[in-house]
Formats: sequence, structure tokens, C-alpha cells
Amino acid sequence: MFKESEIHLSAISAIEPLRFQASQELARLKEITGTEFILGILGGSTSENPDFHQSILDGLLKSLENKNIAVLTGGTQGGIPEYACIIASEHNIPTIGVLPESCQKYALKSGLDLEIQCPPPLVGDSWFGSETPTLIQIPDFFVVIGGSNGTAVEVFSILKVNERRIKKGEPIKYICPISGSGGIADYLRYLKQGNAAAKISIPEIDINTGEEAADYILNIARGFKAKTLKKVA
Repeated sequence: MFKESEIHLSAISAIEPLRFQASQELARLKEITGTEFILGILGGSTSENPDFHQSILDGLLKSLENKNIAVLTGGTQGGIPEYACIIASEHNIPTIGVLPESCQKYALKSGLDLEIQCPPPLVGDSWFGSETPTLIQIPDFFVVIGGSNGTAVEVFSILKVNERRIKKGEPIKYICPISGSGGIADYLRYLKQGNAAAKISIPEIDINTGEEAADYILNIARGFKAKTLKKVA
């Protein structure tokens, strides 16, 4: 029988090459495209109001063109992930897709500059949702449009990461829900009232349009840059 330490070492030895490869490919994309920051766009794979959601994304991504920001989504067909990648490509914004290895057949056939396939969990099935731990670690900030259960898992996972970052005095991952876009995005305004991490992570005022979200994101990016320059100095 395996000892506990042997099981642990076996898991590490299996996953480390994949971690290294993903990190290298991500660094390469940043270098080639001049990407300084990564924006995660979260939302459902189906949309009850596709025209409205696409207009939000067009306003957001048009405003972020030539700003050295890449976009990360689930990289799969349908809904917000697909809309975001297509519209980002139209505005010459690099795109990254993070999805379970077992769901590769649902990946976008075009429109992704980098596809990161996540291995299955050590126990249980690999399906949508098992990529969440990887997906939430990469972006510097997030925009949430609509969304249901999968989006909720992603948002609460980000907040859990932020709890630790707040305790350690590290930069948090800001979450910008689009007010009026439905689903989880509209719920998050209420979450701020009783959740310390959410209160810090989510804007105090409602963000109603893609353009407003872009302004919010760019202000955060400028703040990150200023802190980095201060440390260097």
C-alpha cells in the first residue's frame, strides 16, 4: 500500500510538468503581445439576452483596445465565453481560454491565442467547474456579466483567494459585476453588505456599462503600475 507521503509525491510529480508548461506558455504570450495585465470575463455559457450582453462586451473591449490587457475566459462555445473571445479578437486583444481537458471538444475552434487545458481532479470526474482553481489564479481583475452556478463558484473562489491576500497584505483580485446584466452579477451588489472580502473586492458604486467597467479596470491597472514603480524606486 502507498504511504500518505508517497501518494503526495506521486501527485506532485504528475502535475508539476503541466504547471510548468502552462506557466511558460502564459509568459510567452505576455512577452509576444506586450500584455501587462489579464482581465477575466465571467458569465454563463447561455445568455437570455445575447444582444445586450454582446453590447456590454463590445463597449468594454473597445475601450481596452491597445491597453496591453489580455482577456481570459472559459474558452468554450456559447454565451459570455464565446462572445468575449470573438469581440476581443475583433479589437486585437489577446485571448486565453482555460477549460477542463475532458471538455476540449467544446473549445472554441478559433479566436483563442492560448488554450490551457486543466487535468482532472485527483478524485472524481473532470467536467466544467474543475478548471476553476486555475482560471481564477491567472487574471489580475474580473468582470462579471450575468452568470449562474458556474459563475457563482468562480466568484466565491476569487473571494476566498482574496481573504488570504487581504490577511497577507497582498494585492487582491478586483471583481466588477455589470449591474442589470442579470444572474450572479446582479446578486453581488447585495453580497457586499455582509461579506468583508466582497466589500473590498467589488466597487462601491454600480457599474452599468462596458465603458464604465473599462474605466474601473484601467484605474486599477494604473494603481498597480504606480505601486510597482514605487517599489522599484
